[in-house]
Amino acid sequence: MYKIVSSLAFYVYAYLREDGTPYYIGKGKGKRSKSKQHIVSPPTNRALIVILEANLTELGAFAIERRIIRWYGRKDNGTGILRNKSDGGDGSSGYIHTDAAKQASSISNRSAYAKPETMERYTASMQEVWTNPARNAKISVALQGSNNHMFGKKHTAESRAKMGRVPHNKLNLTPDEIRLRRNAQQRERNKRKSLQTKVVACIGTEAKNSC
Repeated sequence: MYKIVSSLAFYVYAYLREDGTPYYIGKGKGKRSKSKQHIVSPPTNRALIVILEANLTELGAFAIERRIIRWYGRKDNGTGILRNKSDGGDGSSGYIHTDAAKQASSISNRSAYAKPETMERYTASMQEVWTNPARNAKISVALQGSNNHMFGKKHTAESRAKMGRVPHNKLNLTPDEIRLRRNAQQRERNKRKSLQTKVVACIGTEAKNSC
């Protein structure tokens, strides 16, 4: 059972090879572009996962996905370079899973997260998110003034005492280490933006063989 979702929560993304050419085009929302539940594996380098168009309705995302797949063509039918197995527009947003499928997925997820290496990767990924300066700056702006739930209020003495016991630097990084991490994150963002610009430029040009 399927249904079309009408919110502007969707985007179209691409998985790129090291030479900058796409090998998979998809449509999704949330963290779909980084999910490993694909017919093809996502790049291990997240800089090679680029969002081509965002803030789309599901129908709009389907249309753009089909257009880009048609432009680059598919390897399985001899028309191009993509590993997609369809012409697009056939995603599963709103799909209602059976109880048996939900139970099987639950067991699989519990088994995966029981592995130490999985939790280490997850922890490292979340630490990268938490220390992202751009993300933190957006949150700071969004919570200013009356948007902040504490606007015009004060913490009690008990609350202040509890907050004082929470370590703010969970990684125990020195100022120099924090600066180096931020510089590395900025380089990754710049690289991702450059690759995204290249792919979008290729889509908009007739010189297909030069991309």
